[in-house]
Amino acid sequence: MEDDRFSAKGFGMGSSFWNASLSQLKFPQAYMDAILAWIKNPKHFLVLYGGVGAGKTYLCAALLNDYLAKTKDVRYFRCNDLVNKIKNQFECSRGNYESEIGRICESKFIVLDDLGVTQNTEWQREILLTFIDKRNADGPTKATVVTTNLKPSEIEAIYDKRFRSRLFSSDNLILHCDWEDRRLNLDWEKDFYKQD
Repeated sequence: MEDDRFSAKGFGMGSSFWNASLSQLKFPQAYMDAILAWIKNPKHFLVLYGGVGAGKTYLCAALLNDYLAKTKDVRYFRCNDLVNKIKNQFECSRGNYESEIGRICESKFIVLDDLGVTQNTEWQREILLTFIDKRNADGPTKATVVTTNLKPSEIEAIYDKRFRSRLFSSDNLILHCDWEDRRLNLDWEKDFYKQD
């Protein structure tokens, strides 16, 4: 029996992601080639930005499942979950939140999904910048995937120039997922409005 702790299911992702596979991705071929090259030499950040329903989280689940077949040194966080984990640890231990970020950042492969969905208080922005800084400093040896619905200019407006600079550095693989929401089945509209 397979151990669910070591799959997208074990990270609390919805059932549609449990068996996510890189072979099932429906990204443009140039994107697939870039993603597969990054997987072979994962360093720095893979940043996926674009509208909802583009397949960014599905790609994360597929990457998690792929990496977990090779190593268990993998972490997945929705942005809110990461901030809450650090906040709770900080409140429980009355310690330094940077030490908790340091422990989290020891993982070889981390996915941060849905950047920008937090309330974006000053403290949350500081937490996320510290996380991004730490992962950026470890870039050549540790891989980080970040997904967001925000455009680079929106990231700069919400966070700051340093944050944008680190995420959208030329050292990173940056993919703009600018296609339509794949969750929407627009064929039903054609059938619904069909005249008899």
